[in-house]
Amino acid sequence: MRKRLLPALCILLLLPLLLTACRQIEDTNGPDDISLCTLTEEEILDKSPSYSAVSSITSTQNGKRTLRIKKLSGVYALDSHLASGNTLTITLSTTLHEGNLRIVVLCDGNYVADIPVGQNETLTLQNADGHRYQVRLAAESAKLDATLTFTDN
Repeated sequence: MRKRLLPALCILLLLPLLLTACRQIEDTNGPDDISLCTLTEEEILDKSPSYSAVSSITSTQNGKRTLRIKKLSGVYALDSHLASGNTLTITLSTTLHEGNLRIVVLCDGNYVADIPVGQNETLTLQNADGHRYQVRLAAESAKLDATLTFTDN
């Protein structure tokens, strides 16, 4: 009985990992074009976005959120922040190694701005107090690194 239980248990634990790689969105516009091909505006702004990731590492230290991911497809909510000052500064640094990527900022679920990919970018928002801001990564087979901080003033 134990000899049969162990292989079955291993299969059940590994199956989600194997299926994750199957749900990746193919990068169909080539390596020189990082614009999205498949994901729609509706999916990016959805209240409950979904994504598929392979080999992702996230950490938060001293208010800085860091992400390193081998393959991401779908819409990933990188981080959110409830502003406690009149001015909110969002600082995001990204490196896209392959795939397609669009970075979007939402305020209380509504579109605010896009942040350019592959740069060290700072976005300053006025009248932010009491509003929840979220940074989302819309990706198609993207390999990337990102660092994000929110600063209230």
